[in-house]
Amino acid sequence: MLSEQQQVLFFRVIRLALHGGTLAKGESVPTEVVEALERHAVLGVVADTIAEHVTPEVQQHIYEHMAALVRKECREEVCVTSIVASLQAAGIKAVLLKGLGLSRLYPDNGMRAVGDVDIFVGRERYSEAMSIVGSLCGEPDIDTRIPPTSIHGTADMDGIHIEVHHMAADTALKGIKAEYNDMAERLLLDSERYAVINGKRVCVPPLPFDVVYVFEHLLKHLRYEGVGIRQFVDWIMALKALAAICPYEAERPAAEYVELRDMLRRFRLLDAWQVLGGILVWQLGLPKELFPFWNERKARHSQRRNLRYILQAENLGRGTATAKGYYFMPPSLKRKFLALKYYLPVMIFEHHLFPYEGLKVFF
Repeated sequence: MLSEQQQVLFFRVIRLALHGGTLAKGESVPTEVVEALERHAVLGVVADTIAEHVTPEVQQHIYEHMAALVRKECREEVCVTSIVASLQAAGIKAVLLKGLGLSRLYPDNGMRAVGDVDIFVGRERYSEAMSIVGSLCGEPDIDTRIPPTSIHGTADMDGIHIEVHHMAADTALKGIKAEYNDMAERLLLDSERYAVINGKRVCVPPLPFDVVYVFEHLLKHLRYEGVGIRQFVDWIMALKALAAICPYEAERPAAEYVELRDMLRRFRLLDAWQVLGGILVWQLGLPKELFPFWNERKARHSQRRNLRYILQAENLGRGTATAKGYYFMPPSLKRKFLALKYYLPVMIFEHHLFPYEGLKVFF
């Protein structure tokens, strides 16, 4: 766990990288802060900002880290364009979720660490899509049935893990999971938004649904295991992409923001959105006018508690022993324990922040 002074530097470095600026001449960034940046999957974001403020050994490590990111991204680009082209040739709509699609929202594609490749095809043509992906990956006997307990099937191509989705999200929104995924399938298969990957146009989720999708994914990891600051940066980049299309005006919001607000309310996400928005504004430097539905009172609520947990648990629960202990609890107990210990206190210490109806999301 970083000291308080190191935490201040940790967030200042990220703010400078995201919004422009440089560290003071001669200011150094301790190795502990660099390691924390890497664990939170934002070392690529801040690499240029800190490169001249670390030791030569750490500088070499950053260079190797960035080179590895670029190599993996290139392999993923080839993988994605190959799969999407094959699916399109069969008349199957394929939508790229998260990953490379989000990296296109960053000032430089290589700034964002990439993980798995997530491709959405929907329920109707899932089996056909899995058969095509299996053939491309050298797995002709791949199971093409819709998994009864998973939202996607898996395959591997050139060491890249592929997830073919028949549902968009294994959302934590209990009781409305089917409704959320039905809406997601409709919006994704109707999407006309594209990202250029490896010189090819690849379909990505429409805005503002992509903003909701990024936030819900962040919230799920925050509730159940741990979330990296990278996912908050993804949230910022999605909001900036939406603002580039239509600036947010609180008094007269554009249709895109009305749709965004309606989705957040419909899926009981608005309170969490406003509570966690303080991290985007105060820690990561997003201007308030770019954050839709800003509520300062809610943003201040349990701010220190949230930050402490995020910095302890880190990306996907890879943090301290305490945070990992929660992660390894039995799933049913872990879900209820984490909801009670980390999420509910954020929301219900003041009853009007989180109506009783909202508790059905968890139990």
